[in-house]
Amino acid sequence: MENVVSVSFNDNAKAYQALSDLKNSVSSFTVLSARLIEKVGNTYVQKDGFDADAYGENFAEGGMIGALIGILGGPLGVILGGSIGMLIGSANDASSETKKQDTMMEIAQDSENGLVLVLITQESSSDDLDEFLQKYDVKAIIREDFSEVHRKILAAEKAQKQLQKDAHDEVIAQKKKAFKKKVAASRNEIKARFAKITDGKN
Repeated sequence: MENVVSVSFNDNAKAYQALSDLKNSVSSFTVLSARLIEKVGNTYVQKDGFDADAYGENFAEGGMIGALIGILGGPLGVILGGSIGMLIGSANDASSETKKQDTMMEIAQDSENGLVLVLITQESSSDDLDEFLQKYDVKAIIREDFSEVHRKILAAEKAQKQLQKDAHDEVIAQKKKAFKKKVAASRNEIKARFAKITDGKN
């Protein structure tokens, strides 16, 4: 099973140590991609990380973490904050009474207070990775199915493009409105001048 795992720590130094040890570990689980995320203002910065692939350039999952934090730091993320993942997921889960874990929300909330380690893993059970991480003084470990996170990212990207289009259309509409007002004002000014000239002749 492929999962997206968000890990928060009580100490940023432990986050770096966990990342380093995961890179060199041999375990029943496999870390396909890992990134340490820090929030700076409204922007999410990738501080460090690695991919299972030697170069990482063609590794789709590594790119997905970039897309994930791009959504959180984009206009939609700024407007909706950490609730973006829950709102996108709620369409399919409207009838569910179970509160599902949401990595988008956890990354957004936990990065307010320190580094967050985001992992893409292959694991048959959550127990081994969770046990491995406990020695690094973790605050929380949130796990969500990779395909579900990917679906949310695609939906968020679509919504974000529509948001940007709507904003662009609004700017154009306002510019057109302002231009029409300017033209009307100029026309009225010209009419007033002609009126003065005509009155002077009479």
